[in-house]
Amino acid sequence: MRKDFRLWLLLLSLAVCLFNAFGYDDKNILLFLTSPVFWLLESRSFLGTWLDSFHVPLFLIYILTLISWFLIGLLIDVILSVLFRRSSRRIHD
Repeated sequence: MRKDFRLWLLLLSLAVCLFNAFGYDDKNILLFLTSPVFWLLESRSFLGTWLDSFHVPLFLIYILTLISWFLIGLLIDVILSVLFRRSSRRIHD
């Protein structure tokens, strides 16, 4: 089985980051909706109020977004490979 989720999620997140970096998403709406890093940064219960005075560089958000979507894709690939292995064992038994 090919492991496609980590590749496709990484490519999609790269497209969103490039779209934002080239200025097409000037309000950061697409990046905000698709970035797990932004989800965590905007969650007051997760980070508390100390983040109010802390500015996170956008380049760091891009890198962390790419890494997080790669890891999410890797997790999906691992789960699917385990499930397919189990189902193929049941068929052959």
